[in-house]
Amino acid sequence: MSVLDADTNVQTLAMSALMKGATASYKGEDVIYPIESKFLDLDTVKYLGGVGATVEFYPLFIKISSKTDLVPTGMIGDVTIGEDDISTPNTWEDWKRHNYTFYEVGVEIFIGANAHTGSDLRIDELSLVIDQLVRPQDLPQTEEV
Repeated sequence: MSVLDADTNVQTLAMSALMKGATASYKGEDVIYPIESKFLDLDTVKYLGGVGATVEFYPLFIKISSKTDLVPTGMIGDVTIGEDDISTPNTWEDWKRHNYTFYEVGVEIFIGANAHTGSDLRIDELSLVIDQLVRPQDLPQTEEV
């Protein structure tokens, strides 16, 4: 049974999307509703991820304590496997691509959820940091001098 069949909240969201003009498409048994991220709040995205729905192409940042903290075990890119097949845990500094930077305001540090692969990670790939997610428009702003 699909999430759409089993969850009335997801059904309501799907009907609302259709009524507002989203065109559903299909990928196997999955129904895809393209909704611009500006029309989908973070709490709804978290809910959808929690019930097993896939949300992709939703830009997010991860709030971290330190660039040198380890990426949570089980998250995409949490380890690097060397030529000797030895796994080395990655810090957030290791996790990001070299051409991505941290967003820092005061003592707060954020890293784009796209900084590891170059593409926005799906919400299910971010489940281990779900409570640390922030939308770009909700990032704290630097003070103008």
